[in-house]
Amino acid sequence: MKKFYELVCVIDARLSMDEIRGQFTMIEGLIGDTKVAIDDMGLLPLAYPLKGQQQAYFISYALHIETDLLTELKHALSIEKSVMKFHLFWLKSAESFLKFADLKKAYADIAPKVEEIEEEEEEEESKPVLQVESS
Repeated sequence: MKKFYELVCVIDARLSMDEIRGQFTMIEGLIGDTKVAIDDMGLLPLAYPLKGQQQAYFISYALHIETDLLTELKHALSIEKSVMKFHLFWLKSAESFLKFADLKKAYADIAPKVEEIEEEEEEEESKPVLQVESS
């Protein structure tokens, strides 16, 4: 049975751009015609060092793939040395695949509003509380 998945690959940033493009070609050869969309996120900092690296190249693929092919895909990616990490996420539909640039833009739009709300909450918390004594 075919299902929608998102495959996120973290590729070693020490590679040249030609070598990174070669990795894209290798990954796309593995996923074949199951590819629905691609999100090339580029070079990004890592939340924590991975194999001694502080940054890596990220690429994400939306796939419509037979579930029995996932084991083969995972195995092929796990033995590829320049793919530092990869994650497969099950998606409810192809529409749930969001591109990184779109998420960054949406966050940039709402971040000032969130900060404003947080500041208002901090002001409310810092106001003195009126205490009523009962006798």
